[in-house]
Amino acid sequence: DTEEQTYGCRANNPDICAFNLIESVCAFSSPDGICKHPSKAWKKQYQKLLSSLNMEVEYIYLLSNWFQKPEYRDVLDYIISANCRYYFEYIPLQVFGLPIPMDFKGIK
Repeated sequence: DTEEQTYGCRANNPDICAFNLIESVCAFSSPDGICKHPSKAWKKQYQKLLSSLNMEVEYIYLLSNWFQKPEYRDVLDYIISANCRYYFEYIPLQVFGLPIPMDFKGIK
């Protein structure tokens, strides 16, 4: 989520949202499930939640090897265009700033 868009709907009552079911704007009618016009209240809530934490949110996709097929290159390109990262099958602990356990240092 960001101040400008959310994954899924954040409306208290989606049925009365002015953007409800508008293609490519509403989370319910967008193929990616992203609401591209959350309420002004969402922006305030988002800032409130993150301001005290002094942290940023980053999406990282964990994909099965299925997505390594050439016909899914557009999916990987989309993830990159959304300033996200992706990994196949597992996410290395270093990505989260965690140490590698001694037992696993030899495993790739």
